[in-house]
Amino acid sequence: MRLIRIGFLAGMAAWSAYGGLVGFYPMNGNANDASGNGNNATTVNNVGFDTGYQGQAATFNGTNSYVEVPININPSAMPLLTMGAWVLPDNVNPIRTIISHDNGGFDRDINIDSRGG
Repeated sequence: MRLIRIGFLAGMAAWSAYGGLVGFYPMNGNANDASGNGNNATTVNNVGFDTGYQGQAATFNGTNSYVEVPININPSAMPLLTMGAWVLPDNVNPIRTIISHDNGGFDRDINIDSRGG
């Protein structure tokens, strides 16, 4: 799977420190935050970078590689949130998680789901 861009936008009713763009990750050879907020991400388990649609894209091994973003998207910290990502999956078998946050009780995630056609 190629991850081309990730963005997080906090709602204006969220913490004043998080009103507006919180993080933007264009994946141009690294996982740095291009929003200017300094929320640089960490690549885990051999995340690579390759040619994307525009610029570069992060590539994953399909089993345990990921990009860890240091933004707390727990609803108690950031109740209003927009997440987005551009991806090119190699397969969807049957669900491929794109963005995920699991705090043990309330999860926020974006998935591609091929169940049902």
